[in-house]
Amino acid sequence: MLNNNGGVIMLIEKLNDDIKTSMREKNSEKLLALRTLYSDVKNIAIKSGRKDLNDDDVITAAQKAIKQRTDSAEQFRTGGRNELAQVEETQAEYFREYLPVQLSSEELNSIISETISSWEATSKKVMGKVMKELAPKIKGKANMKEVNQIISSMLV
Repeated sequence: MLNNNGGVIMLIEKLNDDIKTSMREKNSEKLLALRTLYSDVKNIAIKSGRKDLNDDDVITAAQKAIKQRTDSAEQFRTGGRNELAQVEETQAEYFREYLPVQLSSEELNSIISETISSWEATSKKVMGKVMKELAPKIKGKANMKEVNQIISSMLV
């Protein structure tokens, strides 16, 4: 991500700036969501034995938060609580701003095919190894559930 001066902005800096902006705008809903995300980021770093926060921590926390909010929204809709589902979906949208640009289906299929070819994989027995190699390449850029389905369809 680039700032106005053409320099790179770290995601943690963007998160801090967005928290400050939400405070100035008195947007309490967004402020609460972003503070929660910041807390999750700090917890990830602490669990890793670090004090410094990095972009991977932000991406990991955002992915987890989006998944939680999406699942909650689905449960609220099933229970007929559409207003609560909307709150969860809104929060998930706030968190999507901290994910890298998502890979297109073609790009994703290409990366998966290359990885499978490099392993000369033909069966699902090596699926875990393929996933392990793929994970750093596509972290935050694709839905891992979708990746798993694509790999399953490519392997017999």
